[in-house]
Amino acid sequence: MRAPWLRRSFLLVATAIALVAGGLAARAEDPAEAESADAEHSQYDLRLAADGLPEGWALVGSAEAATDEAALKDAVIAAMKAPAAKVHVLGRSATTPDGKKAVFALVDLDEAMPEALAALKAAAEGKGWAVEAMGHARRWVVVAAPADVRAKAVEVQKAYAVRMLGVRATSAMSAGSGPRALALARAILAMDPKSAIGNFVSGRLVTNEALQVKAREGDAADAILAQGIALLKAAVAKDATGTLSAGERATCLSELGLALLYTKKADAEARDVLKEAVAGTFDEPREATLARYNLACAHGRLKELDAAFAELGAVLVAETKAASGHGESQLLGAWRADEDFTNLRADARWAELDKKYPADGGSGDN
Repeated sequence: MRAPWLRRSFLLVATAIALVAGGLAARAEDPAEAESADAEHSQYDLRLAADGLPEGWALVGSAEAATDEAALKDAVIAAMKAPAAKVHVLGRSATTPDGKKAVFALVDLDEAMPEALAALKAAAEGKGWAVEAMGHARRWVVVAAPADVRAKAVEVQKAYAVRMLGVRATSAMSAGSGPRALALARAILAMDPKSAIGNFVSGRLVTNEALQVKAREGDAADAILAQGIALLKAAVAKDATGTLSAGERATCLSELGLALLYTKKADAEARDVLKEAVAGTFDEPREATLARYNLACAHGRLKELDAAFAELGAVLVAETKAASGHGESQLLGAWRADEDFTNLRADARWAELDKKYPADGGSGDN
């Protein structure tokens, strides 16, 4: 098998995936309990907007809501018995379709305050509040509302927070900030373990890190790789919440198929996943070509020669065109040595490809 860096998506170069120590435990560790980690979001990022409300809900105008929000803010700080300078509260108010009011207090803490949070939770029941973590031990929401509205109000706030953090996480990943993207994805999964975007970002980062470790240390990365596979599968599961874009879904399937190939015991599953990826729509043509190459590898391992040659031939055509446009193609220089194509080499079609796409990069017999 070729080195992992040849198969990795070109958007995730090595410098993008320098993950912080312990960051790979994206699913197993509850970020709401990770009090020592810095939060990558503040409540300003999560404050409800009109487009984040379900049908029939509406934001209450700021002037009308100011008294209720100020009263809740003061009551929250008093209940926590914490220094007011270290507790920052943002307010929002909304009404339900039947006219009931929910007042939200989004709480940012400057430092871990377990005793203050315990006091807040103890006071909440008597005051008719719901108190929930917002993806981190220092980010919380307090909702004051009638009993039959509280749970739904918390759900609305969390859904909007997941949506906003998903945008930030994918942007951080694309910009090459792996640690920040992972921290944001972990916050998402703390609020919604089935989040498609949270699992996608976490799975992509963890899987790429696993492949880098695997290149250096072999089987030592198997546990990390298994975690990445589980995250990527969760991102495209039928019960995932939220949706991935067409490009994100195709990329997720492509990286899942690649990860399965590296387990060396899931070739048929990898083939099926990669088929679905290739049938999708990628944001970048280069990603589609890499997915198709990996599909050829899966077919080759399974001795499905016709399909393997069809996919490999299509890849070589695409890579030759890219190279002729002054692009770089590592695949054109690497496919002959790929052990996944061992079963193809005795076939006459292998010699034909070797002649048509010579190793020296010449035009061959076209």
